[in-house]
Amino acid sequence: MLEKLLLFVMNMKLLPKPLKNLWKNHEHAIRYIYYGGLTTVLSMITKFVGKWLFLLAGLSVDTQKLPNSINTAVSWTICATFAFVVNKKYVFYSESTEKSDVLREAATFFSARGFTFFLEWGLMLMPTIFGWNYNLMVLLSQFIIFALNYIFSRLLVFRKKKDPQAQTEQTTE
Repeated sequence: MLEKLLLFVMNMKLLPKPLKNLWKNHEHAIRYIYYGGLTTVLSMITKFVGKWLFLLAGLSVDTQKLPNSINTAVSWTICATFAFVVNKKYVFYSESTEKSDVLREAATFFSARGFTFFLEWGLMLMPTIFGWNYNLMVLLSQFIIFALNYIFSRLLVFRKKKDPQAQTEQTTE
C-alpha cells in the first residue's frame, strides 16, 4: 500500500521540493520508520495476544518468568521473520537472489536480531523481577530495539556491496 501511494505522489509531483529532497536524502530511514512501525505494532499485538492466552491458561506474563519468556520468544520469531522480508524487499531493496547471498543476509539479520532479542528479553523480564509495569516495558523496549535494529540492518545486513569493476576502474585512473 505504501509503495502505490509513494508512486502516485511522486508521479503526480504532489510533494513540494523540500519534501522531495527530504525523501531523496533519507528514503531508507523513512521507509524503515514505516515498516519498522508495522513490525512494532505486530510485536505489541503478538505480546498482548500471548499475554491474554496465558491468562486464559491461568498463567501470568507479568509475574511468571517462563510464560513471559515464551511470550517474548514467540513474538520475536513472528516479528523478526516479517521484518526480514519487508526490510529486504521494501526498505533496503536487496535484490540478491543467489542462495549464498540470501543465506548471508538471513544469517546476519537473524544474528543481529538475536542480539536485540536477548536485550528485549532482559527488558521484558523487568516486570517479573522488579515489579515494573509490563505495558510500559513493552513500549520502552520497542523504542530501544527499533533503533538498534535499524543500525544493524543498515550497517551490517543490507549494506550495498562495492562494485569490484568500479573499484578496479578507480584504482587504474
